[in-house]
Amino acid sequence: MKHKHNILVMSAALAIAPFALSAQTDAQAEPQTEDSVYMVKTAFRSVAQGDLLGGVSFVNVEEMLEKNYTTYSLDHMESLVNGWNGKSLWGMDEDNGQGYLVLIDGIPRDANNVQPSEIAQITFLKGANAVVLYGSRAAKGAILITTKRGQAREGLKIDMNVNVGLDVIKALPEYLGAVDYMKWYNQAQKNDWYDEEYGEDYTDEDLMYEPDEIEKTASGVNPYRYVDIDYFSSDYIKKVKSRKEAVLELSGGNKRARLYGNINAYSQNDFVKVADAKKTRINRLSVRGNVDIDFNDYISGHIDANATFYDSKHRQYSSNPGDNMTYWRMAATGRPNYPNHAAPLIPLDKVAEDAKGRELVENTSNIFDGKFLGGTNANQSNVFSQIYAGGELKWTSRQFQFDGGLNFNLGKLVEGLSLKTNFGMDFKASYNTRFDPKYAVFEPEWGEDDEMIHKITQIGTDEVTGSKKLWGTKETRTMALSFQFDYVRSFGDHNVSAIVLGNGFQQTKDGEYHNTTNANLGFDLSYNFAHRFYMQLSAAEVHSSKLAEGHRNALSPSLTLGWNLARESFLDGSIFDDLLISASVSQLNEDIDINKYYLYNGSWDKNTWGFGWADGKSTTTITPTRGENAKLEMIKRKEFSASVKASLLDRFVTTEFTFFKNRWEGYLVNTTEDWPSHMQKFIPYLNNDVNSRYGFDFAANFNKEVNEDLGVSFGVVGTYYDTKVVKREQSTLDRVNQSQLDREGKPIDAIWGYKSIGIFQSIEEIEDSPEQKIGNTVRPGDLKYADLSNNGVGDTLINANDMVYLGKDGRFGSPFTLGVNLTVKYKNFTFYALGSAKAGAYGKKNNSYYQPKGDDKYSVLVKDTWTAENPNAKYPALTTSNGANNYAESDFWLYKDNAFKLTKIQITYDLPQEMLGDSFVKGVSAFVSGKDLLTISKERKVMETSIASDPQTRFFQVGVKATF
Repeated sequence: MKHKHNILVMSAALAIAPFALSAQTDAQAEPQTEDSVYMVKTAFRSVAQGDLLGGVSFVNVEEMLEKNYTTYSLDHMESLVNGWNGKSLWGMDEDNGQGYLVLIDGIPRDANNVQPSEIAQITFLKGANAVVLYGSRAAKGAILITTKRGQAREGLKIDMNVNVGLDVIKALPEYLGAVDYMKWYNQAQKNDWYDEEYGEDYTDEDLMYEPDEIEKTASGVNPYRYVDIDYFSSDYIKKVKSRKEAVLELSGGNKRARLYGNINAYSQNDFVKVADAKKTRINRLSVRGNVDIDFNDYISGHIDANATFYDSKHRQYSSNPGDNMTYWRMAATGRPNYPNHAAPLIPLDKVAEDAKGRELVENTSNIFDGKFLGGTNANQSNVFSQIYAGGELKWTSRQFQFDGGLNFNLGKLVEGLSLKTNFGMDFKASYNTRFDPKYAVFEPEWGEDDEMIHKITQIGTDEVTGSKKLWGTKETRTMALSFQFDYVRSFGDHNVSAIVLGNGFQQTKDGEYHNTTNANLGFDLSYNFAHRFYMQLSAAEVHSSKLAEGHRNALSPSLTLGWNLARESFLDGSIFDDLLISASVSQLNEDIDINKYYLYNGSWDKNTWGFGWADGKSTTTITPTRGENAKLEMIKRKEFSASVKASLLDRFVTTEFTFFKNRWEGYLVNTTEDWPSHMQKFIPYLNNDVNSRYGFDFAANFNKEVNEDLGVSFGVVGTYYDTKVVKREQSTLDRVNQSQLDREGKPIDAIWGYKSIGIFQSIEEIEDSPEQKIGNTVRPGDLKYADLSNNGVGDTLINANDMVYLGKDGRFGSPFTLGVNLTVKYKNFTFYALGSAKAGAYGKKNNSYYQPKGDDKYSVLVKDTWTAENPNAKYPALTTSNGANNYAESDFWLYKDNAFKLTKIQITYDLPQEMLGDSFVKGVSAFVSGKDLLTISKERKVMETSIASDPQTRFFQVGVKATF
């Protein structure tokens, strides 16, 4: 019923459009006219672009799409927006907390549930001064996505866009075939088999794979017995998949009503082409209607509704759906000779006529192209048996979004006064359904000639229930409400704007007892004198239900001052059109890094003690687990930022530079370090830990109209940030009294590990070196680490005390991000290019592709692992153990994550208007584009090769747009 209700609301919104009037609300973009200045959506108001103070960046998406058609709302925005690195704003994100807030038309929503064709503008609020009015939840920045609105015009404007794209795989991981795998597995066993004197203690008969098996596999004498599977071969994978999209946009209205409508549908398939897996598909359909209404000169409003339908279906790659297995995860673990002596599919004609159990395979319902499902008792399923007989899994998602509001012009009471309201109600549900058939596999017993099967053993049974199973149900409900009194007036050169507001939202999610809430009151007073001097004073009274009464409310103030020097007489006639400098100081209070409720309360737990009053009886006791601290407070973001914005030479050059420094105080800790042992269970949570960040972002754009046919625009944006642990409770320092383990003064995203100094080449070298107590017994071919404890003096023992700071892992985005964009317009052709660069972080080669252990699948990299015959190998010796010594965190497995990427090229052609004449077709354009085309990096192959996940792709697209 909830679904039907939302559809009816949306239909009603579309239906009343012709009979109502339009008005701008806080959740909407300002209407643009040729004579108006461009307005930028900020917190609870819109500001003229020239009056924007620091900490705010924006993208005119509607204009951008004319030359850069994208398929995701935030696609490659790091190439266009200073302060955004693709993961965070100014690097503000914490390991255990929440990141930036996304608001779509003023309501907290997912950025991936709005298509670029629906968007008018995206604003990135980075500075504390820019987000203070949104309260706690926006403490790490906010991204405001504003959808399009209808415009008053004669007749109805219709835009139709159809495009088709191809994803082409960049790189696939390379693994050993069965022969090489068996040889190298035997080598790994040899590496492990040394006695206490490090003498060899094995024979060939002790090895996993005998020479005869390896030889017969290599000869291909019987690939159904001596299996050699390449999961990434063209037999199973195609290197291209397609995406098709169609968009219909409607816009129109008059003085009394305006409507914007958008219908978007796309479909894409997958790379796996085995059996029914090639039917894998993702389908999405969305319908949006935005209606603006003016009831009279004093009351106006808006009604917006959106419905999104996702459906995807694919084969059930694992016999346990809860594993969330994909083909790529299975392919990254399935060994080439697995399962032993039983290919996934075996021809019926390989079963001898007189074979015992032949009737079993003849009667199975799962015969595919004359082949039956092979398996063993130990391995009853594999990715291919699942594809052929494991059934289909379907994921379904439905999202319904509604928002509306009323605006009241109170100018009759007080000139310049108005009241605005905005209400939102969203519902999102997703679930999985599956048919869960059971199927039999058959274990063959081959004759001595290796040609025919002489015995068949059936494992499991064929059973189709015909009933669907439902699992993985998730629901999220969002309710949001805001109201604000606005006062906007000009007194000659004195321009005043004031806001008093209340703002809040609540999200309810399945499986979470507490709702996610955000509530605050807000005040903003903005003033400028002749657009020369600026002042903005903002404050929010923030509420948190995670803290004890008396500490649930806190005031977040912010003050910003600005000065446009270009308006001063001493710069008259200079090269500057505008030169606006501003600075702000702010303190935000937030609870999004407090991950649980009631941490201020003490807690007790039931325990069973081993001694009782009676012999042989245990005693049940209640024991404390933490103490009480009702004085816990919110975490504070204290920030100073300064910005310079300039326009030069009649806007030939526009630039912006912002410096920021913030300090986050009062992260919660619960540690035993400073307490005696008999009191440690009474220790409360405390506000203690402190982090800081500093950095800068910049942007520069160059625009030149060379002549009436040729125009060129070039832009560059960049972001740099650094983090520091200012204060940590001592228990998190491992208490080893070693300076290199002190987290204080190091980056928040620091990587800690050992310094590798080579590979042990002999027993003698091991015995002459400090003892390594990291895990396994150290053998020739293992990594050798530096002894750095005792401040580098050395203590002849290498353990956790010798771990040091190695670099940044870039978990909040690369420390330095650079983006460039180029537009060249010649007559009716437009060339557009995007590029991005990143630097300053390290990646880790820490998956099984680089660090195989046990019976893991081997990549081709193992061919350059240490052996006695290859002492100068790139990688340490293989092992069948857990590899604790070699795979410990160390600089050996790090690589610099520096790269430049050519992220987009698009060529657009607009059909000349004279060719269209007076026809009903008002415009036609076509484009061809390529995305993620090139990566320039020393580690390009590592970066472009995905392990156990969908492969990275280059995306090529062609599209046509027509306007009626």
